[in-house]
Amino acid sequence: MAIDDEVKNFVMDGYNRARQILEDNLELLHGGVAKLLLEKETIDGKEIDTLMGIEPEPEKEPTEEKAEEPTIDVTIEDEEKETV
Repeated sequence: MAIDDEVKNFVMDGYNRARQILEDNLELLHGGVAKLLLEKETIDGKEIDTLMGIEPEPEKEPTEEKAEEPTIDVTIEDEEKETV
């Protein structure tokens, strides 16, 4: 039961925070975002940041590093483990 309570608290905290952000920015939501959506139908996070006056983060250069593929240990009929 304690896990259920913690999950409920986590979800409710997120809900309350999202609601407060929307309420605090209601004028921006009704004015800028609604107007832009009527013009473009879709907007992205960068456009919302611009409306809010937030400086966009510089683009990160793509890295050539590849993540290692995960491995799984499998036991087949009590024989030694194989890496797949």
